[in-house]
Amino acid sequence: MTISKTFNIADINIEISWNPTIFNLYFSNQFLKFSSILSNNECYKIKIISINKKIPFERNNKNNWKISKLSNNLFSYQLKSFKSEFLRIELLFSLKNKIWELFYYNYDNIEPIKFNPFIHPLGSLIIQNIILQNNGFFIHGSAVNYKSKGLIFTGKSGTGKTTISNIYKKSGYFVIHNDRLIIRKIDNSYMMFNSPMLNVTNSTTYHINKIFSIYHSSKNEIKSLNKIETYKQIIPNIIQHNIDNNLIVLLSDTYTDFLKCFDFYTLGFVPDNHIIDFIDEHISK
Repeated sequence: MTISKTFNIADINIEISWNPTIFNLYFSNQFLKFSSILSNNECYKIKIISINKKIPFERNNKNNWKISKLSNNLFSYQLKSFKSEFLRIELLFSLKNKIWELFYYNYDNIEPIKFNPFIHPLGSLIIQNIILQNNGFFIHGSAVNYKSKGLIFTGKSGTGKTTISNIYKKSGYFVIHNDRLIIRKIDNSYMMFNSPMLNVTNSTTYHINKIFSIYHSSKNEIKSLNKIETYKQIIPNIIQHNIDNNLIVLLSDTYTDFLKCFDFYTLGFVPDNHIIDFIDEHISK
């Protein structure tokens, strides 16, 4: 007996299937807001399997996880148990196949197994790799819907992403996302999506109109970036995939194309409501 639940993230269906007599799966409220199915969309299927085996986790590994390349397109992601030194979870994922397998090492013979398949950092890795394989990437940025225009504010921690999105929110505008924003190319157009990484109301999709690299300033100021400046300002804010050259090239090709499709700006701002009118004057030109 197998049951399944499907989530739609960035217009991609992710189906999780399991045996309910073995697993008692649960999902965070954030992920449940993305539990829907869009027909005709890409669908990844992740089958959860229990294995009664006890395997010591790699010694001298300072992390609780490990990624290995098994073949040209197949990878293994291993996650150590939080309570012991043994392997607990292994995800086998492919760059070519949309059917993945997630193994739960049930060496303590407890059933039903209470388990969240999107537990951090497993959930982040699943979503990031699926997005990457579908002309997309994650970027550190907040985004707002301002008069039907999608505005992205990107920057390092402390540059004001949360501050500026809160200014828009308090003025009645919808905040699309406030940290890890998904950008995907669909039908030759780049779209932005929120993700279940932070507190969101529901799944949303918007066109991209303006992109700003922001910083705190003593005055409001906007400057257009040339190509070299754009690379220096924007690429450090894109979440990287350094586990394999194929993934690095795939990500690089995607964001290089993205950077060619838009004009980019730096935005220095004073954290008050005047910044909204200041930006409005710029985007209305």
